[in-house]
Amino acid sequence: MIVARKAGYSWGAVRDAIRADEELSRMMQDESETVNDVAELTIVEKIKGGDENSAKWWLARTRRTKFGDSVDITSGGQPIKIEVEWRTIDVGQSETSGASQETSGDSI
Repeated sequence: MIVARKAGYSWGAVRDAIRADEELSRMMQDESETVNDVAELTIVEKIKGGDENSAKWWLARTRRTKFGDSVDITSGGQPIKIEVEWRTIDVGQSETSGASQETSGDSI
């Protein structure tokens, strides 16, 4: 953190002091929120100015179901079977291999 470096302290020492002091902790949170507000305003202003990439970015994050980049991979509520094969080679020994048992659901 810039404050710690300028004051000649480690970030850990400054962080601990901030956490121990309710007023300092609140001030840090307020400052963080101010920076977030400025960042959000910057994106909104770019969108208002017609910046298509900023608009896409905003929509991908605020309206994920319609515009998000993530892909929903589900099994329709059914267990997913996973088979794993492996091979280990120990130097100077023969190769061994095997396969795990099938698992379903969250277990591995």
